[in-house]
Formats: sequence, C-alpha cells, structure tokens
Amino acid sequence: MEVAALLALLGLGGTVGSLLYLHLVPTGLSPIQNPVSPYGITPYRGGYRAATLAFALGAPS
Repeated sequence: MEVAALLALLGLGGTVGSLLYLHLVPTGLSPIQNPVSPYGITPYRGGYRAATLAFALGAPS
C-alpha cells in the first residue's frame, strides 16, 4: 500500500511541476484561454509529454 501511495504522490508532483514549467516558459499559449493539449504541438512538447507520463504514473492501479 505504501508503494502505491508513493507512486501517486510522485505522479502528482511530476504533473504539477511539468504544468507549472509549461505555464512559465514563453510558449505563446495562455494558461487561462488554452487547454493543456495545445502544449503538445509547441517546441515545449517534452514538458507536455512529461506531464502526461507523470499523470499516468500517479493513476491508481
């Protein structure tokens, strides 16, 4: 049970960290007006991919 909780916490932290990064770098997108998915077609798509992978890691089994 502790391992699942740790993975969920790491996944949440990774998702939040990646999204914060994407909102702070000059992507040309507005975090208020644009959904998260357009970040996947910018040069910063690695940050978007990291957020999706971290979200998957934090998903309950």
